[in-house]
Amino acid sequence: MSSRTCLRVATAVSTVVVFLSLVFSVAFLFLGSSNPVDAAGAASVMAHDDFIGHRFLPAHEDWNNETGSRKTGPAQFSAEGHRMRITPVYQIDELRSTSPQKAQFLEEVVIPLSIESLTRMFSLRYPAQGGPLLLQRRCRRTLRWSSGEVECSELASEADQVCGSSGALPSDLFDEAVVCSGSRPGDCKRTARGAGANDTDFVLVVTSSGDDAECAGSEDSMSAQGGFCARDEESGRPVAGFVNVCPGGITSDQDRLGKQVDLAVHEILHALVFEPTLWGYFRDAGGNAYDGSPVTMDVDPVTGRERRVLTTPKVKDFVRQHFNCTSLDGAELENEGGSGTQWSHWEESLFHDEIMTGLASGSGRSVLSNLTLALMEDSGWYLPEYSFAGLLKFGRNAGCDFVEKKCESEGPAAKEFFCYGSGETGCTPNLLSLGRCEPNPLANGCSIVKGFSNAQCQDVRNMEKAVPLHVFDSSSLCVKGDTEPWVMQTSRGHRGSVMTTTTTYPSGSNGCFAFRCSDDGQVLVNIHNKEVACESGMDLKPFGFASGTFGTCPGPEVCDQQLSCDGLCNALEGYCDRGACHCHLGFWGHHCDQKIVPL
Repeated sequence: MSSRTCLRVATAVSTVVVFLSLVFSVAFLFLGSSNPVDAAGAASVMAHDDFIGHRFLPAHEDWNNETGSRKTGPAQFSAEGHRMRITPVYQIDELRSTSPQKAQFLEEVVIPLSIESLTRMFSLRYPAQGGPLLLQRRCRRTLRWSSGEVECSELASEADQVCGSSGALPSDLFDEAVVCSGSRPGDCKRTARGAGANDTDFVLVVTSSGDDAECAGSEDSMSAQGGFCARDEESGRPVAGFVNVCPGGITSDQDRLGKQVDLAVHEILHALVFEPTLWGYFRDAGGNAYDGSPVTMDVDPVTGRERRVLTTPKVKDFVRQHFNCTSLDGAELENEGGSGTQWSHWEESLFHDEIMTGLASGSGRSVLSNLTLALMEDSGWYLPEYSFAGLLKFGRNAGCDFVEKKCESEGPAAKEFFCYGSGETGCTPNLLSLGRCEPNPLANGCSIVKGFSNAQCQDVRNMEKAVPLHVFDSSSLCVKGDTEPWVMQTSRGHRGSVMTTTTTYPSGSNGCFAFRCSDDGQVLVNIHNKEVACESGMDLKPFGFASGTFGTCPGPEVCDQQLSCDGLCNALEGYCDRGACHCHLGFWGHHCDQKIVPL
């Protein structure tokens, strides 16, 4: 039995208010400005360290089989078929004694919500049959007789049944085993059988150890580790695994609950499917083991580094459609990072924001997309409901050259998803937050805008911060403007004198503005309570302002994407695209406005 563990670290998000600056040319002068704060300073890094430690599925070709946000009536909550039963076993006595509130929140909210949010998205091919789930005991020493018969002479001790660095598989989960004396062939006896785990398909050992080597980062950073610990010998499917959540990042702050759920689900997925040592046990649509390794290796012609591509059938189908490139053989795996990050995540420069990349950055949520669900189907163990997937917009329809060259591609897609002015203010690739252009440590030298925590355009709570001219609601998008301040002048006569008031908005057009699309597909923007046409690529001179430029205006594609849900889909709960709201983990329903409540 072998497993790999995943470490994911998310730096805490802080928020500051952008202050209104006013200049009164007659009365007084007051100028001030500040930039929105970097979300999370902003990297969530997953790094791995090695620990010692069931019906086949029909093909799914339609990745966009969505439930539209305009639909009414009952919404489907979970995938059809046998829903996977994950039983958490909490081994958090230390946390209970030092931080009882954190222990309670982990046990009653974070882990149950993560399990509920994940398991509703797929059904299980190989459910446990005929009684409790029992794990197989490992043999520590084997004997081989001249007849060819192999016997076990010593079982692994209970102390060897580790599951993660600080957890252990309970002894009562193990089945009986045969142990032989070695004095002669067949001189064997059976050990006692444990009670097993009733009504479950997977045992998840949950710990909260604050080991310095695993829980790196600041005191309140979010980090965790995860991996699998035992497999079913017949199907190859993992039946036990672990998640260790570092105590410092556990918080009952509701604004950070979503990030904690993303973190826990990431680790559970490593235990269920996203682990290179599991891929050799995958089964094809006919129930047979794949011929050869599903991973191909070559040299990246752009970077000169080794490149590995996961080539299972549904993964290949997804990337060909997603990038609009029919020559792709599969999805690239991460080629940078430490020994546990490299080759055990999706490539960051191609799948930024996907929940199984090695880096989660910025203020938004990670996305459990159809790419990872495709891998689950390719395992032969799970049948995903693709319509429940989150929206992966990064790289969509970017073409073959983009996949090959990333940010060095000369096509227009590279400028849509990457940025080239390090330190400059800009918009995230999905246009849902203002942020800063920064080099991404896992993106092959490419830079991607990371969102500011107080500049998520569809977070209506940001309206309370009184950012002048900017609007935060479900119809808002980010606009990257120039650095010239906007200046408005108004004059008023009084008893023969004229008083001119000059108001300066230092932030200019960098920020969030309310948009809508007309019936004929024209993009309209609201600037200072006036709605004006905003043609693709155009810069506007705002009406009533003495100086300042708005723009550049977004393209008409936003009418089919971010603005296609009639304001009914908020980015805090899900991402809008093609009339459908794609829910984040923890939400469901036509408009992703229903919170998942753990049973």
